[in-house]
Amino acid sequence: MSTLYEPLCLSIPRNFLGGEEKKFKSNVGELYYVVRGEGKPLLLIHSVSLGASNATWRENIDVLAKHFKVYALELPGFGRSEKLPIVYKPTVFIQAIAEFIQQVIQKPAYVLSRDLPAAYCLYVAYYYPKLIRKVALITPSGIGSNDTEPCESSLTTFNTFTQPFVGNGVYNAFSSKESIEYQLKTLFYTKPELVTEEVLEDFYRASHQCPNANYAPASFVAGFANINIQAIFPFITQSVLILWGQKARFNPISNLQKFVQLNPSVKVSIFKDSGLLLQEEEKDKFNQTIVNYFRQ
Repeated sequence: MSTLYEPLCLSIPRNFLGGEEKKFKSNVGELYYVVRGEGKPLLLIHSVSLGASNATWRENIDVLAKHFKVYALELPGFGRSEKLPIVYKPTVFIQAIAEFIQQVIQKPAYVLSRDLPAAYCLYVAYYYPKLIRKVALITPSGIGSNDTEPCESSLTTFNTFTQPFVGNGVYNAFSSKESIEYQLKTLFYTKPELVTEEVLEDFYRASHQCPNANYAPASFVAGFANINIQAIFPFITQSVLILWGQKARFNPISNLQKFVQLNPSVKVSIFKDSGLLLQEEEKDKFNQTIVNYFRQ
């Protein structure tokens, strides 16, 4: 049995999405993904918070796969994808997304993402415009949240989580089941009853896939994964839909206006009864909105 100062390694999380499970060898590690459905390609990309995985689309995949060929990717450092012992900066994720579309999908794709990876996808859309047809972004970061440069304490924070011996203890406490439950119920969900034992167990297992499970979350907490998209967002040529939960605590809806001011052509959809996880809290409205948008 693991002690406090040893890595806590748990069994592989359940595949909630069905479909065919595959892996892709990218230049930033081997990436796990699920592919399901037929039609034009739709790439789904989860967040980079603790315990993130493609299970975040569990309430959407059945509907989306009826209309699109869905690729549900797990980013490097998360879930069942490879975790290199590195600082996970935006370039790592941007490279992974671009490579995946180029080498796996092999044609321009629709992209649905959330939080910081939504900002990464916009960078891909800007620098590699032929890879992305349209984007839908759930409470995107990069303007108003997670948009600052790493500070003097960033490296100290990262090292605290990743140093030998003591770092394991810090990460194990940060990613304990009790800690994850608190974070989900106070920061992510506005309806605590949705944090079922199954949901909690999935986040818990996803955060303890060895080896090096602590490096990507540590990079996020330390601010190394931050990115500022203010300079490029006005020049995105693809159609952009932004979906925002009105009850979002972290990254509040007041930040939406900053996106609209920079690029007035964006489409907006507000979810009045949701926080950050509107794809679960208002799943029916969300699924129909996404299908309608990408099929236009």
